[in-house]
Amino acid sequence: MRIALFGGSFNPIHVGHVAIAQAVLSQRLADEVWLVVSPQNPLKQQHNLLPEAIRLRWAQVVVEPLPGIEASDVEFRLPRPSYTYQTLRHLRQERPDDEFILCIGADNWERFAQWRATDEIMAHHDIIVYPREGSPLSDLPLYNPTAVTTTTHRQGRIDCPLVNVSSTLIRQRLQQGLSVEGLVPASLITIIQAEWKNL
Repeated sequence: MRIALFGGSFNPIHVGHVAIAQAVLSQRLADEVWLVVSPQNPLKQQHNLLPEAIRLRWAQVVVEPLPGIEASDVEFRLPRPSYTYQTLRHLRQERPDDEFILCIGADNWERFAQWRATDEIMAHHDIIVYPREGSPLSDLPLYNPTAVTTTTHRQGRIDCPLVNVSSTLIRQRLQQGLSVEGLVPASLITIIQAEWKNL
């Protein structure tokens, strides 16, 4: 099975995350997409992170009715901060018969050299890059899982809409008591607005 790992803080999950996961599936780039909720991202500030259990549960609520998409807590059981190479190494050992593809944003692709063990990641995994505002992908070909390459694994972009929404915007609107309709999936709106008051 080909499983695309879409990691992030999901702080909180929003409609852009879902759109990217669905694009991966609809274009048959993977059999499943796992939204890997990161408890502690080494490249991001931690002071504004919502509790990890809540971020995971909200992601689970959103993906529950979506075939082929799961919310994964695999990084909750690994050393922190959450380095991608450790997650991938763990999953290769745990599920050797599956193929894991890394799905990252264009902003992360631009600073991929700052990640740890990038040679190991690229030696074992294809990488799908999705567009982010202000991060052009013109130098990256469309990802084709069947393309013949000179290297073992492939890197390429996915053709999907640019969804101009961010978790930061959602938190700001919640803090101001404003609606987040259209920014988070409909299944989460009532839950997130009710539970935000107690955070």
